[in-house]
Amino acid sequence: MKSRVLIADDERTICSILKVEFEADGAQVDIAADGYAAWELYKLHTYDLVVLDINMPRMDGLQVLKQIKHGDKNTVVIIMTAYGSIDGAVAAMKMQADDYITKPFDPADLIEKFRQIQAVKNKAAHLEREQDRSIPMLLGQSPVMERVRGKINKVKDLNTTVLITGESGTGKGVVAKNIHYSSNRAKLPFSHIDCASLPHNLIESELFGHEKGAFTNASTQRKGKLELAGKGTIFLDEISTLSPELQSKLLIVLQERQFERLGGTQRLSVDARVIAATNEDLEEAVASGTFRADLFYRLNIVCIELPPLRYRRSDIPELAQHFIQQHVKNTGLSLEEVDENVWDALCEYDWPGNVRELENTLESAVILSDGHRLTVEDLPKKITAARRRIQPETAVEDSLSLERQEILTILAALDKHNGHREKTAKELGISRRTLQYKLAKYHIIK
Repeated sequence: MKSRVLIADDERTICSILKVEFEADGAQVDIAADGYAAWELYKLHTYDLVVLDINMPRMDGLQVLKQIKHGDKNTVVIIMTAYGSIDGAVAAMKMQADDYITKPFDPADLIEKFRQIQAVKNKAAHLEREQDRSIPMLLGQSPVMERVRGKINKVKDLNTTVLITGESGTGKGVVAKNIHYSSNRAKLPFSHIDCASLPHNLIESELFGHEKGAFTNASTQRKGKLELAGKGTIFLDEISTLSPELQSKLLIVLQERQFERLGGTQRLSVDARVIAATNEDLEEAVASGTFRADLFYRLNIVCIELPPLRYRRSDIPELAQHFIQQHVKNTGLSLEEVDENVWDALCEYDWPGNVRELENTLESAVILSDGHRLTVEDLPKKITAARRRIQPETAVEDSLSLERQEILTILAALDKHNGHREKTAKELGISRRTLQYKLAKYHIIK
């Protein structure tokens, strides 16, 4: 990328020579004849390099340096000093100048200094980003979560499209990030598009980008996330909400690994790996005609199904402990004890909002506690009033398959409501239509 350079010196000859040399090196160069003019230019533009002479009218180089470094640690600032003026150079370095150079000097030496400093800064910024991109924690030691980890380990380095399914709040985004940041793509971009929160026309532009003039207000060309992701990962969250038109376009992308920007004619290749997620039953959506069957089969090459929290109650204590510690750290409280009946209440509640609800509940509980001890009174009434209704003969065990667990849960709800479909669907938190579909799917007649 072309660098932008600001050179400030009251000696016109030096400014002219450096301008010619930097422009020959591909940079865009601005000139200032004194410190005040340099500072005014700096406020108007973003510079990669600022070269300042120490002795200048109106504002000297050290004054300008102080102003720059007060709010910007990224711009490289190199101070020019007269031969033998070591005191000025020392003062500049103390004020966080990146380097200094003594007059007279070869302009090529100044350019080389800038390149070396910029390389070091870029490496430091990269390391900082790497620290922020650590693999998200996938908590839980239950057999179903071990199977999820096993699938992640098998697919993480492949180009295969992955579909992540599960109820809202089960952690589908965490799994997607886990796949990416534990893979050989970890240093490449991870692009997230929430298909449910954006209008359809914005999703299309966000995904494919657009050319200048493609639609009203498209005043410039804009690259979409498919293009910006490069060889990284594009994560399409809540993919079931895509319009039929976008489903068709996405199918072409997955089949041909190519796309066009909106309003464009140039075919661009897709190198990114695609991960999709949904909290809807896509097989039911296909059966009802709201989701394309061919797109479903293209997405469903590898499916990772995340279990609801009520199906893996043995993981609740570990999750709860993690969230309590996290919120204690964030609030600065010194929580020393958690009552035993808190754990009982957490494990007995069904958590319709899953892991997300557990996290939010514990954040509230930590805030409402006395700061030293977490008690059951700090939990919402809906949790303390809840009692586990699952009977021993229909208890859901982690060792069972998710399909078997779902069948047992449906049977238990049907028995409780004497086969009443409407009440059963309400108990399960699904629509009557979804219940009908599942009854047919599992050949359940009640």
